[in-house]
Amino acid sequence: MRIGLIALLVAIPIPATGQSAWLDAATRATGGAGIALESPVPYPFNPASLSEHASVSAGMSRLFGIAELAPQRVGLGTTLAGIRWAASATGLNIEGFTDTRLGVCGAAAVGGGSIGARGVIIRRRAGPYPAARSFLVTAGFRHALSARVSAAVVLARGVGRGLPDDEAPLLALGAAWSDGRLAVPVDIRRSGGAPPSLHAGIHLAASDTFILRVGASTAPDLVAGGVSMVLGRLAIDVGIDRHVDLGLSLSLDVRWLTG
Repeated sequence: MRIGLIALLVAIPIPATGQSAWLDAATRATGGAGIALESPVPYPFNPASLSEHASVSAGMSRLFGIAELAPQRVGLGTTLAGIRWAASATGLNIEGFTDTRLGVCGAAAVGGGSIGARGVIIRRRAGPYPAARSFLVTAGFRHALSARVSAAVVLARGVGRGLPDDEAPLLALGAAWSDGRLAVPVDIRRSGGAPPSLHAGIHLAASDTFILRVGASTAPDLVAGGVSMVLGRLAIDVGIDRHVDLGLSLSLDVRWLTG
């Protein structure tokens, strides 16, 4: 019974939970918004938001207060031949239910913006049953409309047996205003036949060391917040969100800038 409940929680679509299980802490802290902003981690929701700064990152989330429901993620990002690259791995293991994902992401500058693509191999297995494999492709575009305003589009499509519900065809549109110290991202997402969801947040660089974040989303209602601490090349991101039905989730990512 417990295994079935946990597996059901993992398979809930993005619009149902308000957040994907694989989002990083900084993104969760702004209610899932931010596809038009540069991502601080090498496993961004929008591949076109991949940072040009080389980094190594690792993170973990504890979803809905369930200790066993703790997806883990690691990533490595770098720049080669003018193209930003990243490799990532995520995993979840709950008493016989496993979900493992290996991804490669690339992004390049185009005009006043960037384009990016990511491919992810997904392997899911429940108990003694054979593993189900699927493949997820995500394409993204990010463009600076002015010195302070940017916009982005993300398209995702999955194929294969046993594809999770949250990997249904997805369309996300986003915009963000930023002056270097304050950033306000707003996203709209539509996944499969579910209603559109709205995500909005605020990033505030209180100092060179601390960044504060708050956010919210709809479909269903969710509120979030978090903080980042930057100590030289080391950065720590903490995000917490409260789902209207499922409760609190906590996420942590640790980043090291290598270049």
